[in-house]
Amino acid sequence: MPLLGRNVYEVRPGPGAKLAQSNDRRESVDGGKADSGEKENRGALAPAQQLQQNGKHGAALKKDVFVMRVTGEVFESYEDYLAKLKQYLNHQWTCRVTGEHSLTFEEACLSEAHWGPHAAAMPETHVGPALRLVHHSLANVEDVVKKVVSTFRVLLVPGEAVTHEGQEYSVVGEVACPLPLSNAEEGQPAAAGAAADAKKNPKKAVYELKGKAEDGVGTIKAPRDEIKRAKHPLDKLMVRKWLHDVAASRVVYDNKPNKGARKRYAWIAHAALRKAHALAEDLPGDLSYEPVESKKVLAARAAKAAREEATRKRKLEKEAEKKEKEAKRVKLAEESKKRKLEKEREKRERKELREKNPNATTLKRGSMKFAAWQVLRAEEAGKGLSVTEIMAKSQEQGWRDFSETHAAYNKLFGSLCSAPQLFTKVSAGHFALNPAAAQEGAAVVVIEGPKTPDERLSKGGKAGGNGANGANGNKENDSADPAQLKETSMVRAAKASVQKWEEKVAKAEQVAAEATEQVEKQSKERPKKVEVPPELIWNPALEEFTGDAYDRKAVVGHKKWVDQEKQRLA
Repeated sequence: MPLLGRNVYEVRPGPGAKLAQSNDRRESVDGGKADSGEKENRGALAPAQQLQQNGKHGAALKKDVFVMRVTGEVFESYEDYLAKLKQYLNHQWTCRVTGEHSLTFEEACLSEAHWGPHAAAMPETHVGPALRLVHHSLANVEDVVKKVVSTFRVLLVPGEAVTHEGQEYSVVGEVACPLPLSNAEEGQPAAAGAAADAKKNPKKAVYELKGKAEDGVGTIKAPRDEIKRAKHPLDKLMVRKWLHDVAASRVVYDNKPNKGARKRYAWIAHAALRKAHALAEDLPGDLSYEPVESKKVLAARAAKAAREEATRKRKLEKEAEKKEKEAKRVKLAEESKKRKLEKEREKRERKELREKNPNATTLKRGSMKFAAWQVLRAEEAGKGLSVTEIMAKSQEQGWRDFSETHAAYNKLFGSLCSAPQLFTKVSAGHFALNPAAAQEGAAVVVIEGPKTPDERLSKGGKAGGNGANGANGNKENDSADPAQLKETSMVRAAKASVQKWEEKVAKAEQVAAEATEQVEKQSKERPKKVEVPPELIWNPALEEFTGDAYDRKAVVGHKKWVDQEKQRLA
C-alpha cells in the first residue's frame, strides 16, 4: 500500500519516551534505502522519515505514521506501534540456524544473518532420506536435528562418495538380503536372520558400491564397518537451517476415542517437496488436523443440550400458559361485558315498564315470591295454602328448590308478609293471592334474574321441563356445574399458596432422603485408619533428667517442661 507523504516520528525508548519529529533525514519509498552504517546508528527504533508518493489523482496526502526500524512496518496508531515493539523486544525469539533461544527479534535476525553463510548447504543425496525422517515427525527442532544427524552417521545413502580399502566408490544402495561375509564368495544362500540383524543394527548392513569407470573398478558388496568416508556429510548447523527451509510446524491432534484429542505439533514438508519425493499427504495413525471430543466432553455436551432443550420446553410451556391465561382473561372480559350489557338492557326494560305502569309489582324469575305467586295463581280464588304446602308444590312444579335453602320456612314466610300487594294472610300460617293480583292482566312484571347462591348449588336446577327459572326453563343455567363456577381471587391465591408449600415440602423431603442415603452410605464404609504423626506422641524417655542432679533450678525447669509438653500433646 503506497504511503502518501506521511511524516514519520522517531520514538526514543526508555522512561519518559517522547515523540520528536525530525526532518533532517528523509527517505522516499521509491528511492534507495539507507546503507547498513546509517541503519546501525539509528538506535532501537526508526528515525523520523518523510515518505512521499503521489496519490491516485496526483494529489499529495500527508499523514503522520510510525515506522518500525527492524522490519520496516508502518503504523498509523502509536498504540499499535508500541504493542508491536513490545512483542519484538521480548526475549522469546530463537535463531533458526544456531538454535539459540531467549533472544529479541533483532538479535535473532542478526544471529541468522551472521551464522547463515557459515552453514553449508544440505547435500542433494541426503535431501530425500532426511525429508522422510522429518515429514510428520512430532519432535521439537533440536530432537529432529539430532535424529537426522545421528541417523546418517552410520546409514549410507545412494550417491554418497565413500572409500573401501583405499579405493573410491559411490554407494548404489543397501543390499536387501545381505550375505554373511564367510558365505558371500561361495555363493551360498543368505543365513536366516541376517536381514533382521542388519535392520536392527545398521553397522551390520551390507552395501553395494560402484567404482569409477576410469579406475577400471566394477561393483562390489561390502559390510558397513569396512566402508569409510572422509567426514560426516551433515552437521547440526546445516540441518537446522535446512529444516526451516523445507518444512513447517503445524498444529495437529492426537485423537484418542476415550481420552479425546491432545494438541501436538508436527513437521510437514512443503507441497512441492512432498510431490517431488512422493511423501504421504495424509497424517499417520490417530493424528488429524481436527480434534475429536472425548466421551466425557460428548456427555457434557449432550447434558448441556438436554438442559437447553428442557429450558426451551419450559419457555414454550410458559408462553402457552401465558397465552391461555390471556385468552381466559379476554373471554372473561367479553362475558363480563355481555353481562353488563344484559343488565343494562333489563334495567332499561324495567324502567320502560315502570314508566308505562308505575303501580306494577316486579318479580324476579326464580325468587321465593315468584314461586309462591305461580303456585297460588293455580289455586282457587280466596283459598289459601300454608307455607309448608306452598314450598312442597313449588318443589313439585319446579319453580324453586327449597330442600337446600337454609331456614326456608322463615324466609318464605317473611317474603309473603313483605308483599301485601300480592299476598294476603287468610289465617295463621296460610296465605292466598291478593284479589287484585289474581285477576287477568294484573300489574305484575316478571323479569329474568341471575340465580341465587342457593339456586346455583341446588340439585333442583337440573330439573327438566320447567326449571327453577320459570315455566320455560333455561337449561343452560339449570344444569350449571358448581365445579365450573368462576373462582374468586381469594380462591386462586389460596390455591397458589397451597401449591407453593406443597412444592417446598416435596423439595425438603427429597433433600432429607438424599441426606439419609448419604449417611447410610458413609456408615457402611469402613473408617480409614488415621495415623498419628510421631511428633504428636509423647516419648517417656524425655521424662528422665540427664543434667546435673544437684542443680535444683534445672531439675524444676525440666519437670515443668515435661508437664507442659504432656498437657500440650494430651
